[in-house]
Amino acid sequence: MTELSRPLRVLLVDDEQIVRTVLRRFLSGQNVRISEAENGAIALELARAQPFDLYFVDVRMPVFDGIQFLQELRKLDAQAEVVMMTGYALDDVLEKAKKAGVCAILQKPFDVAEIQAMVSAIAKKPRPPRH
Repeated sequence: MTELSRPLRVLLVDDEQIVRTVLRRFLSGQNVRISEAENGAIALELARAQPFDLYFVDVRMPVFDGIQFLQELRKLDAQAEVVMMTGYALDDVLEKAKKAGVCAILQKPFDVAEIQAMVSAIAKKPRPPRH
């Protein structure tokens, strides 16, 4: 991965702590700053406070699911890079995610190489300066 002038800001959104921990471990060693949220409502508050370069979002969560989060995030940032994660084959839900413009859908269990490739691809895109 090319060296970045600043770390890539990543938000991990999943109701399962173990999933967030696994993703954090997969991303360690890359030039990323990771924040976490256990549901879409918390994630939306974090996104309102500061934009992220990349969001990993679980489809199924209590309180505020991934699709609801994605719909609200699009109101804040229409160009946000979002990877939806799922352990289920929910064709209708995944179709909604695709229509909302997710950059990828990641199946659980995760493939480390796939995650690293996604992060690398996002890191290579030009990013606007943060205030």
